[in-house]
Amino acid sequence: MVDRRGYEVISEEDYFNSVMADFKKQYPNMSENPANLLCILARIIARNENARDYDRVTSYSDAYVATATGQALSKAVRAAGISRLSGTRAIGKIVITKDPAVSQVIIPASMAVKSADNEYLTTNTSAIIMNTPTLEVEIASNGVGAIFNIGTNSKFNTVLNIRGITSIVSYGSIFGGTDVESDLALRNRYFSRMGAHSNSSLKGIMDAVMALQDTYLVAGDENNKDTTENNLLPHSFIIYVAGGADKDIAESIMQSKPAGVQTNGDVSVDVVVSGKSHPIKFSRFTDQTVYYRVEVAIDRTIAPPDFKEQLQDVIVNYTKVRSKIVSYEIINHISQEMKSVKGIKTMLFGLTQNPTTNTDITAPSGVNFVCERSNIVVDVI
Repeated sequence: MVDRRGYEVISEEDYFNSVMADFKKQYPNMSENPANLLCILARIIARNENARDYDRVTSYSDAYVATATGQALSKAVRAAGISRLSGTRAIGKIVITKDPAVSQVIIPASMAVKSADNEYLTTNTSAIIMNTPTLEVEIASNGVGAIFNIGTNSKFNTVLNIRGITSIVSYGSIFGGTDVESDLALRNRYFSRMGAHSNSSLKGIMDAVMALQDTYLVAGDENNKDTTENNLLPHSFIIYVAGGADKDIAESIMQSKPAGVQTNGDVSVDVVVSGKSHPIKFSRFTDQTVYYRVEVAIDRTIAPPDFKEQLQDVIVNYTKVRSKIVSYEIINHISQEMKSVKGIKTMLFGLTQNPTTNTDITAPSGVNFVCERSNIVVDVI
């Protein structure tokens, strides 16, 4: 998988599979039940290694960008979706004046003219000055950079000698030229972009929304590239929310998002800042039902009469705040929440009725797992 800086990072699942493979070499007959202690240990190791990978990527990439120059720097930041600004040409108009003693002057296409320091090209097709003393022609610099920007009435000469021209001056300013982005400016923009993801990061925005009253689940996605990706506009993000009031959510997003970054979503709320209205967008989750089948051993001396209903409620509450259903996590959660549970023999779950596996399931962006008592079959043994 690729992190937001564009570097390959080993996924948690790949780490998990690698650790499990090592365990199986030592214990060929080991159970792969997610509740097995070795499976739990493998999952912990995998998560820690994946987190360290992200820390290493941040350190390595930032250190390299801090010292790289030229094409090496351009390539390094491009991996994070940032391109060096290529610079622009200066454009404007010149006025060419004809010598009255000459009947006509032919202005060739792309005629080169030169100011005191720089060269420009006319952007016209061939033209003739004949019945009027002057002709206005558009020009563009033959290179990029702010050095090509010059003021009104600046004087020019033709590069090639063209008979019958008495003067060439700029009509208004020649402007719009910008320099190729320097290494220092590119480096600063990179760290500013990465810093924005830290201080007003997607997670930071999600945390701010999650802190609102009655909000119980938040997820999000972002596009930090210069092109549209996954239906998200360049340099924009989307927040998915369950619970909470639309107005509170929009205001929280506005207060925590980076300036100038666009929002996406099906819900749009106008937020007024300094007298100006800003449309802030987000989306509500699409519900996806999860079905369970559980076989559980209990201590009947302390189990309440409505044990099954209480267990169903624990599973329902676990499900609605998770974007990933993991067997060993829900088993541990049930054991902690219900003291009368002695052990769970079977924990099956899936997206269809009568589930037959305990394979982890992950909700796609914008999908919220939901569950009701009627979706859970509990067998007490």
